[in-house]
Order: sequence, then C-alpha cells, then structure tokens
Amino acid sequence: MRPRAKDADDDGMVRDDYGGHPVFRVRHPHGAISDVIEEFKPDVAVASVGLIHPIVVVLLRERIPTAVYFRDLEFRD
Repeated sequence: MRPRAKDADDDGMVRDDYGGHPVFRVRHPHGAISDVIEEFKPDVAVASVGLIHPIVVVLLRERIPTAVYFRDLEFRD
C-alpha cells in the first residue's frame, strides 16, 4: 500500500496532474464522484477503473458527456 499523500482531504482524495490533465485519486471512486464533479466541474469524463457503472450513472445524471475505457477486456466468439 502506498503512503497517504500529505495533501489528501478527509476522505483520502488527492488531486494531482498527469500528462497535463487533473487526476483525482481516491480509494473508493464511486463514493467520491459527486465531490469530484463539484470541485472540478468537468466538460467530459472518462471512467476507466473500479466500479464503473455507479460512476457513469452519476456522470450521466449530471449531464456530463462520458466515455468508458475498457481495458483488459476479452471478446469471445
């Protein structure tokens, strides 16, 4: 387990930058998505990890255009 960042908020959420884009990191992203939306006010979002469905539901409810990035996905015939 990585050490907790010094700038983490009470819920352990940390905002940093990666590749010139803001990134929010939290242990349970599905429980923090509303806080991220409120703080960042995104124009679009990409859901790519964790429990994607509850995250996408909140994003779409807030009318934020959303893409889902599936990785390590196997297609079967």
